[in-house]
Amino acid sequence: LHRVDRRQRQMCIRDRPQNTQIEAWMTPRYIARTWNVPHSVMRDLVIMQMVDRRPANLQQIADDRGIPVEDLIAEIQSGLEAFIEARKAERDRK
Repeated sequence: LHRVDRRQRQMCIRDRPQNTQIEAWMTPRYIARTWNVPHSVMRDLVIMQMVDRRPANLQQIADDRGIPVEDLIAEIQSGLEAFIEARKAERDRK
């Protein structure tokens, strides 16, 4: 059997969601967990809002902001990719 040490396994998990499509039903918290980014990164990318005491999904946030959900998803996607690239560059320097 091929053994994978803990660090390799963690790196695979961290980098896995790059092919995950962000969709309108997702909440910022769900995206942060799926993409393994700090919640603070998502707060910077999206204005966190509550709807009926539950976290709003992207469609609800886009509606509140008066923009198409596709534009919001594109903003988030771009921000996440920039964060992941910066994290990889930092890891490579170590």
